[in-house]
Amino acid sequence: MKSSSDLSVLWAQSRKKGAFIFPVLIKCSTALPSARFAACFQDNLCGKIVGQNNATGAGGANVFDYLLIKQLLSEVPNNLPDFDGLVNFRVAIRRTIRRKLNSGLPIEDIGIAPDYIIRPTKRDYTTGELDFLSGAVAVFLSEKALPSSFGKAIYWGKDTREDWYQVKDNAMVYDNSLCVGGIFEASSIEETNNNAYTLSAGILGKSFRLQKGEKFWDQPSFDPNTSNGANGTVFLVLINNKEYIITAGHCVRDPYSGQLLSPVEISNKRIVFGFKLDNPTANPLLNVDPGRIYKISSVLTSKLDGTGDWAVCLLDRQVNRNFVKPCEKIALGVVKSNEPLYVMGHPSGLPLKHATGIIRDVAPISYFRTDLTTFAGNSGSPVFSKITHEIVGILVRGATDYQETMGGTCKTAVINYWGSDVGEDVTRISFPLKEAHLI
Repeated sequence: MKSSSDLSVLWAQSRKKGAFIFPVLIKCSTALPSARFAACFQDNLCGKIVGQNNATGAGGANVFDYLLIKQLLSEVPNNLPDFDGLVNFRVAIRRTIRRKLNSGLPIEDIGIAPDYIIRPTKRDYTTGELDFLSGAVAVFLSEKALPSSFGKAIYWGKDTREDWYQVKDNAMVYDNSLCVGGIFEASSIEETNNNAYTLSAGILGKSFRLQKGEKFWDQPSFDPNTSNGANGTVFLVLINNKEYIITAGHCVRDPYSGQLLSPVEISNKRIVFGFKLDNPTANPLLNVDPGRIYKISSVLTSKLDGTGDWAVCLLDRQVNRNFVKPCEKIALGVVKSNEPLYVMGHPSGLPLKHATGIIRDVAPISYFRTDLTTFAGNSGSPVFSKITHEIVGILVRGATDYQETMGGTCKTAVINYWGSDVGEDVTRISFPLKEAHLI
């Protein structure tokens, strides 16, 4: 998809009557309009993109001459001189920001990554892309590429999420889990008569309309898409003997406008540590000790744009070390492709989950791409090296979580196919720490 001869096939699903699927074939040149089309298609979850390269070229710009600008602004007050038609010049504007699924990412110079990549063959250059089109058809017909209306998952490999009690015997993982908390709305926390708190949550399967048998179906869940839900994950670090909370930028900024949340909105957030299952039958909603619940007192630095997604904050008081332990193991060096990782957080507002994966792409500057099993609610989760158990980054975005199935009556988890170029993106931990002048 880097040259004008490259093609993309986009599999679109009709929103009427469920299961009708049709292919859309486009010439995807280096010009911006075709990249915009692909971005809208992908960000609005219209279907899958099959491409020939890692990303579209996304070059070019929108060019406006001075006379056109004056014409466009003629109906609003402006101080643009007329020049009596003797002077004219052109302005090139190159800034297109994606929305929804990839909110905040620019299109220019990054491009649009396809969901599946089929490399061109020698025969493609002499037969009118015959091998590419055959491969695209094969992807469409394969079980892993069946549309969501057939209720099939599209796999990285497998869903690696585990409950905390399943991994707590690993001493290093156990220690690191003590720094992880969830972001909750104050309205979901109620004080009881015995100096403790109760959390008010729904059931994952019911809240998300999941198909019976989906993983963690009957566990408590704070739906991140509701006003009373969980807004993400945080982790506590200790630097120069001072405690800092780190999370994703979109957890403290509006994901659409990019603006920092108001002081009132920030004050309504609660950071809850230890929301986890100690055993298969435990109820993590009851008798939550006050030493596990905190407020955000200030946001020191935050970013949510095409160059980064992070936030560094302070809590209203020092944490109770009987319940919470800040992490001091932070990796500031270079990460490598295929390095094994694990992440801990609150996917779909669930009790603490542990998941594993590897680094797939280290090319981006401020982040790297992984195949970790994460969901909405994992935003802000700490990502650790499985080798050193150091924090290497912050989970900030990823692929679609759930898809409609059984004629739209319920949903199943979408686990992306390994051959896809979509991934779970992790902000490099050094970027927010430098921004906050902590290193």
